[in-house]
Amino acid sequence: MRWLEQCTIWSCGGWEQSEPRFSRITAEGYRIFSEVVHGDEERMVLQRELLAFLLARRDAGLNLHEWLLSIRNELLQSRFLGCRTLDDEAEVLQEFLDKTAPDGTASELTLGEFAGQGEGSDQLVLSTLHSAKGREFTVVILFGVDRGRIPRNHASKGKYGRRAGCFTLG
Repeated sequence: MRWLEQCTIWSCGGWEQSEPRFSRITAEGYRIFSEVVHGDEERMVLQRELLAFLLARRDAGLNLHEWLLSIRNELLQSRFLGCRTLDDEAEVLQEFLDKTAPDGTASELTLGEFAGQGEGSDQLVLSTLHSAKGREFTVVILFGVDRGRIPRNHASKGKYGRRAGCFTLG
């Protein structure tokens, strides 16, 4: 999801300032799909397909669900199928697609909001659990908590003798 966020940032004006750099986005794509992207020719194919996709969708007002559905179907699905290690990532993408679907709880989310553009409550910030330490957010949504991943099973008690609580949105 973090890589997809970088792609949306680039599409929503990042291409003008080279932030993030397209070369970094493609390098991360090569890393993510390393099981199926072998050699210079396959790297070039991924780079061309990604560039064409992102250039054709340089509009912060696009519906995020439609954008995610398109990138999954046009670029990612066939690569997911060839990668044994990306099952969790494909599942998280599907869950996010479900949430942004027309009947989902985040159906109105735009590409720009996903890219972190907007003011106040009109933006979304994706972060890893580890990089979020020390940040102050009004609302935090954690994926995978309902599956016993966080807090991990058999977690030790903290220095105050109790475990940290986790709350999920149903």
